[in-house]
Amino acid sequence: MLKRQIVCFCFLLGCSTAVLAQNFFVYPKNDQNAEQQQKDESECYVWSKNQTGFDPMNPPVVQTASVDTSPDGSVARGAVRGAALGAIVGNSDDAAKGAGVGMAVGAMRRRDRNRNAQQEQDAYEQEQAARLAELQHNYNRAYKGCMEARDYSIS
Repeated sequence: MLKRQIVCFCFLLGCSTAVLAQNFFVYPKNDQNAEQQQKDESECYVWSKNQTGFDPMNPPVVQTASVDTSPDGSVARGAVRGAALGAIVGNSDDAAKGAGVGMAVGAMRRRDRNRNAQQEQDAYEQEQAARLAELQHNYNRAYKGCMEARDYSIS
């Protein structure tokens, strides 16, 4: 569930960054004409992009990698180990019981590895989304500062 929320957040953030960059209300304080305002906005866009290393028109993509949940042989290895241990300690019934226990232990190990890998992937995606949000925020601050320095009211 958390991964789905993160992916949705990243998708929305990626789709909306271009809009967010232009989501300011810009009002000329000194009666700058539309042509001058467009020139100032364009120059501030370039300056902010160069200062922050973030381009809201071409944001970086949050890297995701699928978690490998394919069988890794842990169940089979567990069954073999359990059967061997059961055969050492007892008879063929003990070997069958040992194989069953070994399979269960192997399955639990695989599930734990898969869960840990998924948690690591989720944490990585959260870090990437937070980094992207920080870059966007820094760009917005730079753009707003640039426009305010050119006598525009930004909100």
